[in-house]
Order: sequence, then structure tokens, then C-alpha cells
Amino acid sequence: MLLLLIAVAGASCGFHLRNAGLNSTQSFYVEGMPYSDPLVLDITKVTATAGGQVTANLAKADGVIHIHRAVANRRGMTLSQFGQTTMYELSYRVVYDIRSKSGEILVPQRDLEVVRDYYNSQTSPLSQAQEEGVIQQEMRVEAAQLLIRQTINALDRKKSQPTQPPAQPQ
Repeated sequence: MLLLLIAVAGASCGFHLRNAGLNSTQSFYVEGMPYSDPLVLDITKVTATAGGQVTANLAKADGVIHIHRAVANRRGMTLSQFGQTTMYELSYRVVYDIRSKSGEILVPQRDLEVVRDYYNSQTSPLSQAQEEGVIQQEMRVEAAQLLIRQTINALDRKKSQPTQPPAQPQ
């Protein structure tokens, strides 16, 4: 009885595994950034995990992710009694649009921003720098996941729209 209660509670709590529901066999072409850029590499990994692929051939792509810019930022928020910054706001901002492979804009230019607060106690500068790097990497992966979700949704909406037959001359 206890096991059944735990199963029901776990199913109804809203808990979902990361990338759950992110499933697509579509292929995407990424433009605006080199394929060696960390964001593009993360987009490639996220897409492969979802069952799709990032292709270097536009003709083989189902959709195009055009990245105008991606910027990581760090802003000091609080100071210690000695004047050193102890709390930072880290942000990762991506400006993008999503297009069909024919060039039709499916999602106009948008900003996507992932923000995290980060406490730096100033006791171990080397480990703090590594921790900040890990947080920045996680933010970049989250941005890649959001981009792929939005691309999949935009392409699915386009597929579900009825095509208009050409008007007949009268």
C-alpha cells in the first residue's frame, strides 16, 4: 500500500526528467556562429539526445536556427565588509530567429536569457572560478535546450498549418 502511495505521489507531483518530452528526428542547420562555438556544440549534443541532428548541409535541414549573437555576462550584486564582490548575477543571452530551409521566418528575432545568482565567498578563488565556469556551461546547455524546443515547436506549427491552394483566376 505504501509503495502504491509513493508511486501515485511521484506521478502527480509534476516532476520531469531533464529533456523529457524533447523528442525529435528533425535536422537543423545552425548559421551565424562557427560550428566550433561552445553554444553550437551544445545545440548539437542536445539535438542528438533528442534523436535529431545538426547538419552542415542546408538542403538536408528541416529548419534553420540563425544566431545573431550569444553573450555571457557577469554583474556584481553585493559587497563584503572589505569591499569585495560576494554575489554575482550571471547571465547568458542569445539573440536568434528560426527559419524554414526556404528562408521563411517562423519565429522573428528574439532574445533568450538564462540568469543565475552566484555566491562567491572569496575563501578559495581557484575553486570559485571553476564553479563559475560550471554554472556558465549549465546556462549555455539550458539555452541550447530552449532553442531546440522552440525550433521543434515552430517547425511543428508550420507542418500543421493547412497549405493554401493558389487562387483560381475568374
